[in-house]
Amino acid sequence: MAILNGQPSPHQSIPMKNSIIAILLAIPVLAIAQEVPSDDATLIFKSRGDAMHVVFHTSTSEQSCEGLTRAAGIYDAELLREKLLPFIAKLQQKANAAVDVLPEGKQTVKAGVPLQVFGQSKWSDKIGKSWSSGQCGPFTQQFTPQAGHTYLALFEFAAGKCGQSVQDITDAAAPTPVEFKPLECSLPRFG
Repeated sequence: MAILNGQPSPHQSIPMKNSIIAILLAIPVLAIAQEVPSDDATLIFKSRGDAMHVVFHTSTSEQSCEGLTRAAGIYDAELLREKLLPFIAKLQQKANAAVDVLPEGKQTVKAGVPLQVFGQSKWSDKIGKSWSSGQCGPFTQQFTPQAGHTYLALFEFAAGKCGQSVQDITDAAAPTPVEFKPLECSLPRFG
């Protein structure tokens, strides 16, 4: 800073004054931005117990089973790696990714708005000259997400049956079941 006659040069002090003013004005804005809670929640999609593809759909429509759109295609990657040789499991993972079927899915959803979660698994396999096909589900639950919370929609296969649950996993050490309304939905096409 240049000093003229014991006083700072007026040209040198203007940028410093502007910087100080900008910082002082920014502090309240930053404090307000940190206090505003998120209006969103997070929904994670997973499958466990079988390597079959599971497709989840979601909707915020006020009408039951209306407006369902594809949210995620999922499979149990851990089980796939356990059942298959490593190089075959990697090939299968690449094939799944090519058709947008992943080990886990995630969707940001609006908090305070009832959300429908639809899950279903369908498959068909050719073994030699024989075809095998099946279906598990559909299951649909409606719940209202809370702001800042994280939820897990889990499609599980066990003992020849399957089911779907929704849990609040905001506290990963203590997941809690979500209160939901079961709905009877079906889709004309699986996708």
